[in-house]
Amino acid sequence: MLNPHGRMAIVLPRGIFKNYGDEYIRRYILKHCKILAVVGLGGDMFKPFTNTKTCVGFFQKRETPLEDFSDVELDPDPIFALTENPGKDKTGNLIVDKDHNILSDLDEISAFVQANIQFTKAEQ
Repeated sequence: MLNPHGRMAIVLPRGIFKNYGDEYIRRYILKHCKILAVVGLGGDMFKPFTNTKTCVGFFQKRETPLEDFSDVELDPDPIFALTENPGKDKTGNLIVDKDHNILSDLDEISAFVQANIQFTKAEQ
């Protein structure tokens, strides 16, 4: 699957990070990966197909799984961002300006995450 120090981005329902019943998923992620960034996408991102609020998690696989979760304190602080303009309206239609450019802040968020994300030294 993912090699040690390998990088992954995955779209997840936002509830994964807060629902009590999903604690085992959070523990699995923390045991095996460093959380580098989480970007909230909002409920309109995948309309008209679903209105589930989602996020993109950016992870880097650990060299070895954690034995003790207190070691998470040694990880770099993750970046958290939230889209305010996902580029779609409540019906799932793209929001565009007069020149047909999609009005979205995703490019700015992507640039910020790329500039500030901290990978381990082995991968830089």
